[in-house]
Amino acid sequence: MSKKDWAIIIGINAYPTFLNGEGQPNNLRGAVNDAVEFCEVINGLYGVPDDQILLMQSETQVGLPTRREVLQAINFIVGHWQAQTGNKRQDRLYVFMAGHGFQVKADNQNRRVLLMADAQNEDMHHVLVEDIADIFDQLHVFREILLFADCCANRLAGEIARPLPIEHSSDTVQRETKIVKGYSSQPGYESHEALHKDQTRFKGLFSTILIKWLRDNRNLPDAQTSFELCNYMYQTHLHIPVLQAAFDTNVPYVGASAEPGPGGPFPI
Repeated sequence: MSKKDWAIIIGINAYPTFLNGEGQPNNLRGAVNDAVEFCEVINGLYGVPDDQILLMQSETQVGLPTRREVLQAINFIVGHWQAQTGNKRQDRLYVFMAGHGFQVKADNQNRRVLLMADAQNEDMHHVLVEDIADIFDQLHVFREILLFADCCANRLAGEIARPLPIEHSSDTVQRETKIVKGYSSQPGYESHEALHKDQTRFKGLFSTILIKWLRDNRNLPDAQTSFELCNYMYQTHLHIPVLQAAFDTNVPYVGASAEPGPGGPFPI
């Protein structure tokens, strides 16, 4: 087990007050399955301890998790980092989120958001997809952050962006955080879920392929890298055109056929 690895995982199926055109809850069927399986993989294969995986899921019509629970998860990790480690830098943070999504305008840019379980049609409560990674980057808590988001980015909503507040400060030396961000869809595209081949559950297309790669490459003799993961997801487009994944990293990667940059990819 890696005592310096943490995870924040969000899967939202149930949207009791976010209604479709027929006035029914606009629920999903695969987001919770994806979140639970991602949790199992990083715990069982990548060694993240049980008590350092913060899993938030919504399968019932109770309107949770909300922004509050996400902030509580962030504060819990930061509080542990400050109180138990003396602000010693941790190794890796995994962030995984699955649910409804769209785009909003923030700082003159279109930003991806995850719709929270208490969202309403007239008040779409959300979390900016990159906020969790950005907060931990600014506080210099982790050396590496892996962010994966399986949610749509096909429409630009008129909502006002609501960034999560940073409730902490850091006096640690500023150091670069290695970050890879993987999205299930490029701007302007939908994400997709479908009945799994076992015919018993629904899964997100992006999450299914991502988790398969994480399972298949964990025990190879040579460490697989962020570059290879990005390239693998892009190459999958050739076989599954509906998959329009997008990646962003400050380490090695620009485009599907690019060579690693000067910093090199980092092992996953």
